Amino acid sequence: MKKNVNPLKREFAFELCAFVESARNVTLAMQKELAKVKGFDEWYTIKVKEMQGDELFRFFNEKRVKVVHHGDIGYEGHSFYVKGKFSADHDKIIIVAGVKMVYENNSIIIKVVTSEGEEYNLETVESVVTPIFKNLNNRHVTEGCAEYLHNLDVLVREAERNFPKF
Repeated sequence: MKKNVNPLKREFAFELCAFVESARNVTLAMQKELAKVKGFDEWYTIKVKEMQGDELFRFFNEKRVKVVHHGDIGYEGHSFYVKGKFSADHDKIIIVAGVKMVYENNSIIIKVVTSEGEEYNLETVESVVTPIFKNLNNRHVTEGCAEYLHNLDVLVREAERNFPKF
């Protein structure tokens, strides 16, 4: 997913959905394998409460529910770094009030919106569009996924230590 981090392409959303679904399978597989092991249910009940109290686990669980029931991950936003020119007169001063993304003809057009409501296409020389999770403190999508994967790894390793012979 990191190599295909262009959020303006649909493949990125598909890969993000696949990540969320696959990550959930980690805990499902662990539950299935250890369900009959003595002490696991009690241990896992405690872990579930911890996960429910953890912002990252809660966030990705909500994303999984959204994927399962609505089919779209909705990573909620982008941050922009743009160095370029606009489709406006060169001598005109533009006070930017916002940025708007419009999906037209299978491509994304980025428009700058002025405080007067005028819109100008952004004709960039250089730009970077970064996918972020707004509801996760504007965290970069791949960083949030990497941290979540790390937390799942910690959980699985703890289960292996507590239940080594199952």
